Amino acid sequence: MRQTRRVSSLSVVILAVLMLTVFMGCEGPLTPSATGSLEVRIAQNLDGAKTLVPLLTPARYDITGSGPSGASFSRQITGTASATITGLAAGSWTVTVDAYNNDTTPIKIGSGTANVTIARRTTANVTVIVTPLSGNGSLSITLTWPDGSITSPSVTASLTPIGGGSAISPSTNSPGATGGTLTWDNNVPAGYYTLSIQVLDGSTVVAGKADSVRILSGLTTTGAYAWTVVQPGRLSLTISPQLNNPLTVDITGTGITISNGAGTLTEGSTATLTASASGGTTPYSYTWYQDGAQVGTSSTLTVGTGWTAGEYYQIDVIASDASTPKSTGSATVGITVTQ
Repeated sequence: MRQTRRVSSLSVVILAVLMLTVFMGCEGPLTPSATGSLEVRIAQNLDGAKTLVPLLTPARYDITGSGPSGASFSRQITGTASATITGLAAGSWTVTVDAYNNDTTPIKIGSGTANVTIARRTTANVTVIVTPLSGNGSLSITLTWPDGSITSPSVTASLTPIGGGSAISPSTNSPGATGGTLTWDNNVPAGYYTLSIQVLDGSTVVAGKADSVRILSGLTTTGAYAWTVVQPGRLSLTISPQLNNPLTVDITGTGITISNGAGTLTEGSTATLTASASGGTTPYSYTWYQDGAQVGTSSTLTVGTGWTAGEYYQIDVIASDASTPKSTGSATVGITVTQ
């Protein structure tokens, strides 16, 4: 009578979620070998949490494994969601998955490792958690304004970690007649930050901006802000990056009508702005900025006190959720004061 034996196999699912499951079950076909196989299926969400951020969408996965008695394997997956690796020895295995983006020179953007035991005549399944890399990254912000609109320009800027921590100043900050560039050169730990910028003419703040920024290890996050003159000595932000925030943040008003991120307010009156966030873990925290300076830390902000006709004010709100690590998002409204 012909004798046959069942083989072992290992199924690996790559997910960027916080879970790890291992279960065992039987699977054919029958062979005389004591080795198993590895089936890889991929489902990722690394690109689901962006603000001002480099390309984070995985385009390729490199899968490697190390097993008993020096056994190993490697496999690269591009443009597919599954692969099978055969001939794995029974025993303990460590499976590592590295994710790469689709840049001209692909950059590793995430990694994960999990351990699993393969037994004979069984199928082992393991979930590998793929998360962004730790380490330092860079930020480059371009600022522009019309020539001659600022007599004596200077810029103050900082990156403050979401959730608290010491602010980080730019390593390059040299504005000229029509703008300048702010850079943080590979000195910012990966994570989410609040970017705060104020443009001054002498000692007078003439413009400002606050935004939510994500820094990734080994990558440079970039952005650009352009201002136009709305009155002598005052600038209005008219162009900003198109941000894809992990949190959706909206600003509504009581005592003011807001449309397309802009509103008007009569001199001597006040209005209440209300921020609401969605898409994350409740409760949400809010920080408000007026022309780049922090002015509030609740879900509402009263504006208009002391404002005079002809002035323009940039109001930004940064929201963060209760997850660990935190997700963030931002919203903006520009308000012109009328008589």
